[in-house]
Amino acid sequence: SIPQDIEFVIGFGSQKVDDPRKGFTYFVDAIKLLYSKLTEQERKKVLLLSIGKNEERIKSMFPFKMMCLGYMPFDKLSEFYSLSDVFVCTSVNDAGPSMVGQAISCGTPVVGFEMGALLDWVLNKGTGYCAKLRDSNELSDLLLKLFRMQRGDRNALSEHCRSVALSYSMDNRVEYWMSLYDKYRKIS
Repeated sequence: SIPQDIEFVIGFGSQKVDDPRKGFTYFVDAIKLLYSKLTEQERKKVLLLSIGKNEERIKSMFPFKMMCLGYMPFDKLSEFYSLSDVFVCTSVNDAGPSMVGQAISCGTPVVGFEMGALLDWVLNKGTGYCAKLRDSNELSDLLLKLFRMQRGDRNALSEHCRSVALSYSMDNRVEYWMSLYDKYRKIS
């Protein structure tokens, strides 16, 4: 039920908005900055799509149209990622989160801060963009870059996300770790 006039869907999770590690305040600032950088016509083409339990609490924080899907069971998350043109990882102090790999596996590029799973899945991988840690302005610039990207380029980015995710198959990872083991065993 996404409106026909929407051309860019920003997906994000809102499960723990009060946990400072999750960086939600930086995300709110980045979205407000993004809004200020868009024309009135462009603003009408953006939709925020959230999952989590904070619908009533967060809706008033954002200037864009917004749909809150509420809690999503694990087996339904792929539908959420597939509806999004980008998944924003708001975390600023987190070893994961697992949602980064899940989004990329669904062909959804990720934008977030340089930390945790983004260092492995996104940084220099062509699967999205990393902003400096806690830099809301840079995060908004990266979202703007994706928004203004040609549809064909966005589709190519999505396809690349899928190919990167598929390269992380269990067989590939076992082979990689075994090669590291052999390499370092020979050194010692």
